[in-house]
Amino acid sequence: SKADQEVASSSDDKKDSADENGQDPGPPFVEDEDVLVESHDGSFLWDAVVVDVAKDPETARVTGYLVHYKNWNSRFDQWVAPDRVVEPSKNNLEVQEEVIGEYSAACNATPDELKGMFAFQYFDAKKRAKGKTRTAFEVFDCVPVGKHGSHNEELVGQLKGALLMIEAALPRGSVATDEDGHWNPVSAALWRSLVKSSLGPETLMRCILVLEDAISPEWYHEQATQLYAAIPTQFRAMGGASLSAIALRVSILDRCLKYKK
Repeated sequence: SKADQEVASSSDDKKDSADENGQDPGPPFVEDEDVLVESHDGSFLWDAVVVDVAKDPETARVTGYLVHYKNWNSRFDQWVAPDRVVEPSKNNLEVQEEVIGEYSAACNATPDELKGMFAFQYFDAKKRAKGKTRTAFEVFDCVPVGKHGSHNEELVGQLKGALLMIEAALPRGSVATDEDGHWNPVSAALWRSLVKSSLGPETLMRCILVLEDAISPEWYHEQATQLYAAIPTQFRAMGGASLSAIALRVSILDRCLKYKK
């Protein structure tokens, strides 16, 4: 990507300048030096400081850096490969700010792929079962994936967002939110956490089935019976969990729910 090229060229310039002078460039970064560290997927640049430098005993070539991430506990210090460490040049800092800005904007907006859902119309409506209003960031922070994310990872993120938006749009009275109810604040929070941490179809399918069971029957439209009769029962659904099966079930739930009476 353009950002990768800009970061790479800045780092290479620092190394090449010393080589062109015919001198040993030495380690490009030393202990206590401020640096930027690329995330594993190359999406972000994190502020850090070099704690230690590892070298090949025979060639003295740098093989890794022990870095401390600023404003993070030291238990998160880690060894990283040299090609993930770049200098905090003006160019790299601009790239860092741009990428974080884009990510923040993506998290604070409803993904376009979800705006066609019925739940989208009631996400910020009054008299919702969720109680206090949740920001788009709180609901959709699990949707964006790294720039190297696969199609399946993107789809999983969108399905998570769809499920969380339906739950956020549930009308008051559709689920039992009292202390002893199936959807009390603790249970609801645990469900949302499970959705956000889901890595594959099995867990996501379990989440949607739990939500289906928690919704009172009177809050389903009349056509719900016919639509649900055309798809696998809950027992069979778990055995055949797939992203396409989840997408279909999410779509049916969204269409069958009475978001208002």
